[in-house]
Amino acid sequence: YALSGIIGGYLSDRLGGADVLLVGAIGWSVFTLLTPVAAAINIPVLVICRILMGLFEGFCFPAVHALIGAHVPHIWVSSVTACATGASYVGTALTMWVTPVMIDVWGSWHIAFTVFGVLGLGWCVAWRRFSVGLVVAEPLRREEQATPAKPHQPKPDVKAALTTLFASKASIGVYAYLYNFFAYSYLLYMCLSWVPTQLTSRYGVSFSNLGFLAMLPYATQTIAGVAAGYGADIMLQQWKMRPQVVRNIMQIGAMLGSAVGLAGYVALSPTLAAGVFFLCVALSCSALSVAGMSVFHHHIAPTHAALLFGVANTVGTVAGMISVPLTGLMESSAVTASWPFFICVGQCIAASVLWGRFASVDRIV
Repeated sequence: YALSGIIGGYLSDRLGGADVLLVGAIGWSVFTLLTPVAAAINIPVLVICRILMGLFEGFCFPAVHALIGAHVPHIWVSSVTACATGASYVGTALTMWVTPVMIDVWGSWHIAFTVFGVLGLGWCVAWRRFSVGLVVAEPLRREEQATPAKPHQPKPDVKAALTTLFASKASIGVYAYLYNFFAYSYLLYMCLSWVPTQLTSRYGVSFSNLGFLAMLPYATQTIAGVAAGYGADIMLQQWKMRPQVVRNIMQIGAMLGSAVGLAGYVALSPTLAAGVFFLCVALSCSALSVAGMSVFHHHIAPTHAALLFGVANTVGTVAGMISVPLTGLMESSAVTASWPFFICVGQCIAASVLWGRFASVDRIV
């Protein structure tokens, strides 16, 4: 997943997001469906199956952002990005809610993978039917939507674009953007992997009630993200605020608000209700970033937005690869159980400072 995001971004910029998204969805649905079969064979086959699932899954978000860049007017980019991202939050929330129920009712974890694999393949059929017009129009629309380059700034090839983005005077803003992805993803992966365990160990939540309570923060995250996207577009269109100001408000607000929510969870949550409340605050505030860092690549590299997002998504995945096992090590001791949350707090504060100081929405390539 970490590596295929870059590949998916490159292919989406070259070939269009519609077909890349379809190939990715077919792949991850098939290997989700095959997971119980692979598990019944042996562990190595299961590992290979999950690697291939992640490989195809990495195509998803870069392809979606290529579609947004190609088909969505700039005045609606925040709203559409928020809806697309919110849909992923909804999927996460529903999965966390219904999966324990399915396992409890049918007595097997196999059913969850079968259901989600079949649903994914069903979506692929529908996407193939209704995305035909997108495939034809996409290359032209991408050029039409892109912010015009300066007269002396011809469209670079991929190698030149990457050099300009990552090895020029403007690169410090790109690295601030990438660090914000790292901090956001570290928080998100930690919560996805360890909040259910926290609710059980800290508050004694039963398995049957775990799904609904673990879902609540992601439900509020969805609502906050969609509201942030529409709010950002209103600021830009109706209030005539500068894009830099709007992106700063959203991204810095996301990071600082998440820090406040996580600190409250550790220090001010003796009861289950308080704990869930502060988790909702943290994840809801993090969703403001859909109108900050999640649209930043459309500003600075409109014709290479999917590739740049793929790089950022890879950085975020690396954050998850660090966050999940490190949190697990700390969770094993009562002395260090709260440390992962304070690490996230520090990262969020650092990310907000770096964004405010260095991130600029001026086009680079």
